[in-house]
Amino acid sequence: MDRIIEILTKKYGRMRPLSGGFTHAAYRLEGPPPLVAKVASRSKHDIDNEVKAITFLQEATYTPKSVDSLSADGFSAIVTTFIEGVNGQAILDTGDIERSEALFRRMGVRLAKDIHVRRYDGEARGLRIARPEAYPFYAPFLPEWAVEASRSFLARIDTAQKDWVFTHGDFGAHNVLDQNDGGLAVIDWEWAEWFHPLADVAWTCWNTKLHYPQIADRLNRAFLAAYQSVRPINATSDLIKTYSLYKIWTVLDKIRDADADVQEKWVQRLIWTLTEANF
Repeated sequence: MDRIIEILTKKYGRMRPLSGGFTHAAYRLEGPPPLVAKVASRSKHDIDNEVKAITFLQEATYTPKSVDSLSADGFSAIVTTFIEGVNGQAILDTGDIERSEALFRRMGVRLAKDIHVRRYDGEARGLRIARPEAYPFYAPFLPEWAVEASRSFLARIDTAQKDWVFTHGDFGAHNVLDQNDGGLAVIDWEWAEWFHPLADVAWTCWNTKLHYPQIADRLNRAFLAAYQSVRPINATSDLIKTYSLYKIWTVLDKIRDADADVQEKWVQRLIWTLTEANF
């Protein structure tokens, strides 16, 4: 990755690491103007997918804009505009439940009103299409019983595509920014794909339940009510679990060759979702 960092530094000036990023490293380019660079191994394909996603959303006011993309020595990078704001997860970490609840209501409206309005009409437009039929799969690091238990849930996924829309793919408090002007920006589109809207809805609820169990029910109720006020959707507990499992399996697919500790963390999350999580 040294070569691509060298290229970015020469072209855009000083860089400093940003926190977060599951499949990539993120940096703030000081500019001026300030920008964001995300760097990942080309084999992951997520950088290219994000370029396509934010280009597809180029008229949207709530997303970063693509500035540049480049590759070197097996790594790819995307450079986007920098959006000022407070990360939603940082708001949850303050313990301010009223502010957090208000954030989740805004998230629900943003997702329903501005993101899920783009319906899939059979034309991918170069964007990723969900492959629910690819999951589950067997791998040495996966318990066989968990594979089979997942299969019974994943069989319930809607594969007919008539209700599919453009989805963010990793929607949640960790990927929104509360802006000073009252806006709500949505970042990190590398997992975007055409799929059922329940995938984004479920993943938001799942992440909140996993990381903030004491307040998750209240926040998820606010999120779901706000979403459904704009876009009615059947979001039962079982369906939320089903589409959360789909998202977990997409992560398990990405980490087939990852370190054992990363694999074990996600296996435990799979088991927790199957045996304990209720929505």
